[in-house]
Amino acid sequence: MRGATTRMLAMAGSLAVVVLFGSGCPTANSDPNNNKPVATVEVSPAIVSLIVGATRQLTAITRIADGTEVTGRFCTWFSSNDHFVTISENGLITAVAVGNVTIRAICETIAGTAEVAVSAVPVASVSVTGVSSVKQYHYTQLTAVAKDAAGNVLDRAISWISASEITASVTQTGQVFGGSEGGPVRITATSEGKSGFLDVTVLHDPVATLTISPASKSLVIGETAILTPELKDIDGNILFNRNVTWISAVPGIVSVSGQADIYRSGLLTAIAQGGPLQVTATSENVPGFAYVTVIPPPNPGILTGRVINFTTGAGVGGAAIQFQSGSNTLGTTTSAADGSFTSPGLPSPAGGIWILASATGYARGEILVAAVPMGTTTYTEPIPLVPQSAAHGSISGVVRNARTGQGVPSASVTLNSYSNPTNISLTTDAQGFFKYNDLAAGTYRLSGFAPGYQVAQRTGVSVGNNTETSGQDLVLSPAGSNDVRIVLTWGSTPSDLDSHLTGPNADASRFHVYYSNRGSTTSAPFAALDLDDVTSFGPETITITQMNSGNYRYSVHDYSDRVSNTSTLLGSSGAKVEVYTSAGLAQTFFVPNQAGTLWTVFEMTGPITNPVITPRNEMSFTQDPSGILSPPISGVPSANDAALIARAILLTPKPLPH
Repeated sequence: MRGATTRMLAMAGSLAVVVLFGSGCPTANSDPNNNKPVATVEVSPAIVSLIVGATRQLTAITRIADGTEVTGRFCTWFSSNDHFVTISENGLITAVAVGNVTIRAICETIAGTAEVAVSAVPVASVSVTGVSSVKQYHYTQLTAVAKDAAGNVLDRAISWISASEITASVTQTGQVFGGSEGGPVRITATSEGKSGFLDVTVLHDPVATLTISPASKSLVIGETAILTPELKDIDGNILFNRNVTWISAVPGIVSVSGQADIYRSGLLTAIAQGGPLQVTATSENVPGFAYVTVIPPPNPGILTGRVINFTTGAGVGGAAIQFQSGSNTLGTTTSAADGSFTSPGLPSPAGGIWILASATGYARGEILVAAVPMGTTTYTEPIPLVPQSAAHGSISGVVRNARTGQGVPSASVTLNSYSNPTNISLTTDAQGFFKYNDLAAGTYRLSGFAPGYQVAQRTGVSVGNNTETSGQDLVLSPAGSNDVRIVLTWGSTPSDLDSHLTGPNADASRFHVYYSNRGSTTSAPFAALDLDDVTSFGPETITITQMNSGNYRYSVHDYSDRVSNTSTLLGSSGAKVEVYTSAGLAQTFFVPNQAGTLWTVFEMTGPITNPVITPRNEMSFTQDPSGILSPPISGVPSANDAALIARAILLTPKPLPH
């Protein structure tokens, strides 16, 4: 048994003498109490605290029943966990590892105990070693050593901290990363309240090479892409967060702007067809190159329109025209002698395309095309140019309910332009009227909104000649229904344009909605002419509350010039048709600048919540309607909408006013 010592000494005659030794037990004497059994055992000290490696002598104090201390009794010593504390045969304990144990002394079957707590050797010092400098965006490893008072190395937890994480950060394993150039930065290691440190300086690591990925790129006009520069030092290590400048060889074809990511990437925007052209990234005078080719959209949209003199209405030839998406020029052209122009192939970027027109002697004109239909030619409203000699002017109009024509009070109206995107806002009066005074000569955009209505806008509103540009009404379509609403507006001439809608009835016949049957619920139970205007500007509105299966066609007729076979007044009227669904403005059409008294605007099929609108934009005369055939309903001969309209006009004299 550990720690127990029993020694059997000499025997003389028939008397055997046994001498028992135990820790703290002196040699037996002739005391009569020695013949009495042990009643209690006390270990002294009963509570012991040691650090690892320390020793302590324990003593077992034995007493008989009356409490008298007796000596010379045999005791055996035990430790509850030798991993933490060991004990010798005579009661000497040694602290081996951090922990708590119970020591027991058993004397003649009676036990006594002591509690021993072992703690670690305290850290007396911490030292930090390593390289005192690191290159930017590189790492260096520091080492921390904890020691006790005797200089012995201790295996203790170390925590690390940097005085400037931006300049030199440090991990909890002592790895230092060089951030921004500078220093020295104090890196401190701490263990059990003792600290050591090393001051580290972050050195600049020059850029040796710069490559761009991808090295070549093809983009469609209006598309964007990211170029990523890879910067390396002379050892081939990748560098981050370096200043990189980007330059496009031809900004008018592709623009490039630096980004704020750790690579300092370049954002490409394809503007116009061309290339391949060089894009250069440079850092610390080290260049890298990529080559970009801009191709037209696979199914581009074409915009065609006319630049006119605001004062006379005549076409302005030689005007320089830009097609802008934000600050990016998507293409350019020049107006013909009659002011007409046609764009190159264009995308349909978010936010629409501004068309800017400039000519000598005029203030710049501008209109906004909110969406460019792909794969087709779309007519724009005329771009009016105001002579530079023209003084200030004003704009006035009424915000109207598209269904009733009544003014909308307390509606919000905002005014801005491409050159001045800051909104100038006002509120309509009780009749829905608004007016902007003392505006600089030029063109503007108006937007209107009121609770319960969809947003409406007018662009290309010109001001000048100390006159009031009146009649710039904003027609708000009520929100919150699944109706399809068609809104027609135009300029001062002709005075009377009419809306015509033909479409399928449930019985395979076709209905015709126009001024003559306004308010009728039998000729077209799910479509009606809400407003009919005969005194210029509009609006005229038609609302469809349910769509049958088949093709709908919408046309605009120049009632004022209906007997002419040569009139161009409809084509120069600035007529605009807007189609609203429950989701808002779905499409906008502008009358082509061509001769004709009948403008076949669009056809429409599908569900009322998401109809398919197909542009027609065809000009003709009602005396020759055969070229404007309506697609037939299955099993029914072709209907001729132009013929329907012409016949209705001839048979139904138009009342004045209507």
